[in-house]
Amino acid sequence: MKILLTMAGLGSRFKNAGFVDEKYAIQFRGHSLLEWSLASLLNFRDSELILITRDFPDVSEHLQRAVDYMGFSRSRTIVIESLTRGQAETAALAREAFVEDEPILIFNTDTFIDPDFLRPEDIRGEGWLPTFTAPGDKWSFAEVNGDGLVVRTTEKVRISGHCSVGLYYFSSFFDYVNLLGVNVNKSQELYVAPLYNQWIREGHKTYIHSLPSEAVTVLGTPEDLALADSQGTPAWPDKYFKVG
Repeated sequence: MKILLTMAGLGSRFKNAGFVDEKYAIQFRGHSLLEWSLASLLNFRDSELILITRDFPDVSEHLQRAVDYMGFSRSRTIVIESLTRGQAETAALAREAFVEDEPILIFNTDTFIDPDFLRPEDIRGEGWLPTFTAPGDKWSFAEVNGDGLVVRTTEKVRISGHCSVGLYYFSSFFDYVNLLGVNVNKSQELYVAPLYNQWIREGHKTYIHSLPSEAVTVLGTPEDLALADSQGTPAWPDKYFKVG
């Protein structure tokens, strides 16, 4: 399995709020947002990490320092020249990293998940969608049956209380890429979660993985950072990561 970490957006909400650093480099409680994201995946460090980014100043060096610091032994950076139509399209640009097909786990630098609640052995099915409970409609949502099997997903339309944490598993990278060419409006922003609808229609069983709300810290906007800081969470998981 390969982990595809996407960081090719504008980060406009942070820029508009006066932040100077690119989003992945913004500091929160002594660590960059990229480090917080990687901390979520500490139990997945046996997987190869693919970081997909735009050509920010000194980006490769910055990313490599963070990857080494967090103890990921296999990684590569793919630098793209222009904006994409969203995370779903950005992830597909990892094609050069695949000699043969493999499962993928897509993530971003918006969220910290306590790694005690996120392990490779938790994955089941051909699609896997960790969720938590949160108010509002700014999330991606999954409608499920009694066994946690996903029957429908939406973007910013609250069809259930199962809110995506922004982590997405697909059992085949090549099949994932094919989803982008099926029933996709070429002018819309391409989110990952709605692609599961076609994935499910093609017969791929997809399950949620319910996380306790206290295990999830959202870091996607300046307001999210201020809220997390005011609540005094999360505590940095010192026991998990490589120091130096």
